[in-house]
Amino acid sequence: MIYIPTYGRVDRQVTFENLPTQYQEMCTFVVYHEEAHHHVERGRKVLALPPGHDRGIGNKREYIRKRATENIIVMLDDDLVFAARREDDPTKFRTMEPADYERMFHSIEVAGGDYMHGAIAMREGGNRNTADSMVNTRALRAHFIRRDAPAQYWDNYMEDFHFTLQLLTQGWPNIVLNAWVSNQSGSNKEGGCNEEDRMVKHAAAAHELHAAFPDYVTVVEKETKGAWGGGKRTDVRIQWKRAYAAGMNRR
Repeated sequence: MIYIPTYGRVDRQVTFENLPTQYQEMCTFVVYHEEAHHHVERGRKVLALPPGHDRGIGNKREYIRKRATENIIVMLDDDLVFAARREDDPTKFRTMEPADYERMFHSIEVAGGDYMHGAIAMREGGNRNTADSMVNTRALRAHFIRRDAPAQYWDNYMEDFHFTLQLLTQGWPNIVLNAWVSNQSGSNKEGGCNEEDRMVKHAAAAHELHAAFPDYVTVVEKETKGAWGGGKRTDVRIQWKRAYAAGMNRR
């Protein structure tokens, strides 16, 4: 099963539309109660949070964990486009073919047997690191987690970073599969989180993440050219490998 948490994008499901039919049939859309019928009308499988349930992407991810029956849970953001690393020039990428998706999801199942948590690599910077995989590093957008992972999602804009740090600081490594990459169709598009003051909430999340893991998280100001319309934003710098080393010492 593939879970796609989504909000406000009933007719703009980029990830789903880019998947081959056999994987579309495995998708369940995770939505708030009031949006469920719109997805059902379009013939989609739906997991709806009940009325009154706490909102937020972290709460959605945690709801998926509690309801899923699979040992390895795949969660994909709703705005992803995947690409495959080229064999003739590993610093470049090509359009995914059905066989690439088969290899990618098979690799997720295999990796989930050895790692509590992982992800598909990001397109950004993917040309600089051509290794098959990376360990103890940032994981986001296209996640896979084990149902028995000893961590819990928090309700915050950086819920994925918080989840990863919980595991690393307990000595549980993660893996990022690097033969494929994900790219977003565009940050702050209609739906998702753009209806709130995203910049303010992102900054607050950065400071809260630092408070939770002060030894490994530093709050910084970043200048962006394209993401979120450009300009400065408050963000974090995280020492992932140091967090894992500390976790291993504790274990």
